[in-house]
Amino acid sequence: MRTRPYRWATFLGALWLSAATAAAAEPGTPVATSDTAFLAPQRELSFEELGLAYPLRLRTVFGQASVPLNIRADQVVTDATLSLRYSHSPSLRFDTSHINVLVNDQLVRTIPLTAESASGAVAQIALNPLLLVPKTQIRLELIAHYARNECEDPTHSSL
Repeated sequence: MRTRPYRWATFLGALWLSAATAAAAEPGTPVATSDTAFLAPQRELSFEELGLAYPLRLRTVFGQASVPLNIRADQVVTDATLSLRYSHSPSLRFDTSHINVLVNDQLVRTIPLTAESASGAVAQIALNPLLLVPKTQIRLELIAHYARNECEDPTHSSL
């Protein structure tokens, strides 16, 4: 009996945010026009700081997980980058397997899985700041295939 290798993907991530805090101005107050007036604090948030106590491990043909990101209502994100460190099974079919990164159900990037990235890779993903609102969800979807011309069992233990 031939056993199939175990298929999986593991993710670790960090999110870099630049945000400006909104301030209410009195009518008639002069508005600062200098570029330095809009300098904003930058924050780096790991997945652990966002509430995940362990690395994400996605399994099955269509594994997915969401990471919550709460942004204060008085802040506006001006720039954001997701640094996603991932690894996956080298037994996947690379022509049809990939990772989708979504922010609030909007596809931001599709990362193809390759033999070179199986042992580990890092993807730097620029996020549109307009998508980052209070109660944002960052979702990772693993689309993994192991068979070429046969039906796949989405609950197969090798996934």
